[in-house]
Amino acid sequence: MIVRKRGNYFILIKQHDHALIAGEMAAHIDEPVQPLAKTLFAISHHDIGWEELDRSVLWDEKNNCPVSFYDYPLLPKLEAYTRGISKVVANDHYAGFLCSKHYASFFTNETDPACRRFRPRMPRRPRRAMRRVTPNCGTAGPRSACACRMWAP
Repeated sequence: MIVRKRGNYFILIKQHDHALIAGEMAAHIDEPVQPLAKTLFAISHHDIGWEELDRSVLWDEKNNCPVSFYDYPLLPKLEAYTRGISKVVANDHYAGFLCSKHYASFFTNETDPACRRFRPRMPRRPRRAMRRVTPNCGTAGPRSACACRMWAP
């Protein structure tokens, strides 16, 4: 849930609703993006794993406000990201690769053991997905796809 305080009330935006809006906005950018449909799918569905969590509002008793996705408890958040990647990959492997990259970037400096376990799993997911799209990805062979080069260590 995205939470914004306005005066004496809160504006709550479901994560997947935010992603759908981001996808609509991205569709109107004049920059050439290839593959366009797969990229727009990734943008529009990058937070689909939050659907279950956003069905109800988690309340922060200490601060008397709804819990934002920033402060959401870590384990359910990691499960939502994992669930979301699985849903996106089920529709399109390249879109799943993009979402994996997006999520992995959240935890680059985290020291929590759960984050440390989550982050190393992320590179395997996109490489597995990209092998279906670009057979040489993650191997010693030539990397012909831009997405493969983006993931280079």
